[in-house]
This record gives sequence, C-alpha cells and structure tokens, in this order.
Amino acid sequence: MNYLRDFVRDYSTISQPFHQLLTDYSKTRGVVWTPESTAEAYQLQVSAMGEDNFAKYKITEEIGKGNIKVIPDVLISGSNGSEGGISGLLGIKLMEMMDTKNDKSSTKK
Repeated sequence: MNYLRDFVRDYSTISQPFHQLLTDYSKTRGVVWTPESTAEAYQLQVSAMGEDNFAKYKITEEIGKGNIKVIPDVLISGSNGSEGGISGLLGIKLMEMMDTKNDKSSTKK
C-alpha cells in the first residue's frame, strides 16, 4: 500500500483507520469486516483516487490476477481473403482436441 503515497493526497490521513485496525488486531478478537465497511472503503478509495483512476486501477488489478484475458487463444486474420476464417476455426478445433487429450491423460494418472 505504500506505493499509493505518491499518488493519493493525504494518504496517511486516509489510511490511518486501517493502520489503527492492524495495530489493535489480536488473534483472539480478530478483525470484523462487514459489507458496510467494504462499501465505505471503496467510497474512500474512489474519492481519493477519482472515479476514472480507481476504475483503471481495478481493471489492472483484475488483469494481474488473470481474471481478464488480454491476448486471444487464436488470432483470426486474413491476408488478401485467403485462409483467415478457416485457419482460425481449424486452430480453435485443434485446441479443443488437445484439451480433450490432456483431460483424458490427466485422469489416467
């Protein structure tokens, strides 16, 4: 979280309740995190970073987690009308066949 200090005005003031929560943390009591506190945390982040920057940050975070595919499995392109669609469809079918073979070989082990 320290990298946000350079981009968020008054970061230390905004993050102080969170740091206090961690300071007061005990294994017996734990941390109580409610839906309301999650919503409030999101609102604070949006107001600190701005809606556009926060949206870009969350999208980048999801891409980093691997939840959003950026590069397609098969690229379908054509040059002078030859092979474009057909080669793409054949590529997809070949990938499906390879996945089926991998599934069968992994279940045999």
